[in-house]
Amino acid sequence: MLEKNFLAPSRLPAQRTDALLVRLAAMRQPADTVPHYRVVFRSAPRLGANAFALPNATILVTDRLVTLARDDDEVLAVIGH
Repeated sequence: MLEKNFLAPSRLPAQRTDALLVRLAAMRQPADTVPHYRVVFRSAPRLGANAFALPNATILVTDRLVTLARDDDEVLAVIGH
């Protein structure tokens, strides 16, 4: 339902999202102590600046959240929360 009604492919440059994912991976505990999850970036103008976890272990981050953040630390704090 989300993909069909609210989400579109991210418009952020891949270099930007890849850099965030690398920093996020560096913050994680060892693999055997952390549940598996996947972070995806999506354009979602109707949802605004947002991030949320889905039941299938996906963390969805909107482009607007990334563009409004003052720096990567703010984005990572939201994802980590």
